[in-house]
Amino acid sequence: MSGAPSTKTVKPFFNVLTAEQAYAQLARLDVLATETIASRRSLGRVLAAPISAREDVPHFFRSNMDGFAVRAEDTYGASETSSVALRLIGEVLMGTEAVQVIEPGALLRVSTGAMMPPGADAVVVVEDTEESGGRILVRRAVVPGRNTVAIASDLRKGEMVFEAGHRVRGSDVGVITGVGCAEVTVHRKPTVGVAATGDEIVEPEDELPSGRVRNVNQYLLGSMSAATGAAVIDYGVIRDNEPALTAMLERALAECDVLLLSGGSSMGTRDLVLSTIARVPGAEVLFHGIAIAPGKPTLLARAGRTAIRGVPGNPASAAVVFTLFGRTLIRLREGEHLGRILLTRPRVRARVLQPIASTPGREDYVRVRLEPGAGGDGLPVAVPQRGNSGAISTIARADGLLRIPRSVEGFEAGAEVEVLLL
Repeated sequence: MSGAPSTKTVKPFFNVLTAEQAYAQLARLDVLATETIASRRSLGRVLAAPISAREDVPHFFRSNMDGFAVRAEDTYGASETSSVALRLIGEVLMGTEAVQVIEPGALLRVSTGAMMPPGADAVVVVEDTEESGGRILVRRAVVPGRNTVAIASDLRKGEMVFEAGHRVRGSDVGVITGVGCAEVTVHRKPTVGVAATGDEIVEPEDELPSGRVRNVNQYLLGSMSAATGAAVIDYGVIRDNEPALTAMLERALAECDVLLLSGGSSMGTRDLVLSTIARVPGAEVLFHGIAIAPGKPTLLARAGRTAIRGVPGNPASAAVVFTLFGRTLIRLREGEHLGRILLTRPRVRARVLQPIASTPGREDYVRVRLEPGAGGDGLPVAVPQRGNSGAISTIARADGLLRIPRSVEGFEAGAEVEVLLL
């Protein structure tokens, strides 16, 4: 940079993308390396390899109800007014192999999940029977297969259970162990660095001088990142000083998979983030600007293994950008597929309480509070939380984001809309 007073650094102009184009750029980033862990500890991890059934599920013919294993043909003609008497010859205990053969006119007591004995092809539920002197009176006929579970009726040996890119939920852990998989290959958990930039930032415990602002975004972004399960490194507040910003970047690029920088990404002369990133050897700015509101001055860059996300300094903008793109970036680096991420984001249908206007050519995300609806359709009411992108009260009161597409000029009162939950 020249030291001549009349010379100014020319900063790059916004290269504004649509939200869809921004997501496509995120999807270009490499996923993290893999590791093998015990399947019982795989909660929340993203599979790097598919999981298939190790054996048929179930691998034996079994009862699906408490009752009696029978030959179905022996029950034909049984009814409430005309029962059929069959000989009780024993019981199949849970977890044991059934070896006693069911002969014509006989039955065995079974519990739900017990192995069906040879010769039996159905179960009469206990409620449809009465025990009398060593015989069981059957009051309802059954057909072959009734109240039983066939071999491989759930999964066949070798059948895929989960594809690579699937994030393991609590119930999935049981499924994985249930198909005989003791270890899984997953992507490494991401390390996310968080920093706020600006000379104006004051910590919550300090006095607040006139003209300065509290530190919101450092803790907002760190907490939202931690909620994804990522390991978070807090780099604190970086003042508007290029050497300090450069030193932080050098450290973060060695330690982090994702770096979230708050502030310094707009077009002001004191906004140093973009120019400093551009000077990092091997760094590539993928885009600077998304056609959304709030959150237009958002940037994405990469340097080595680290993806760098610059978010606006206004708190509401930072919260919106993280909800839409920051969380998505972290999940993509963990190996999830973009289509699944966008499809499974938590959302609800609601009705707009009052008319909402929008600027054509950009997507607007309106912070809304959800309240019980009075209509007969059961939909909640979305109440807009008015305020600019620096209003932290709109974050505190909001339950979600109401998306207004680029092609829509707004919604009339009572319109049915979709709300992306925060």
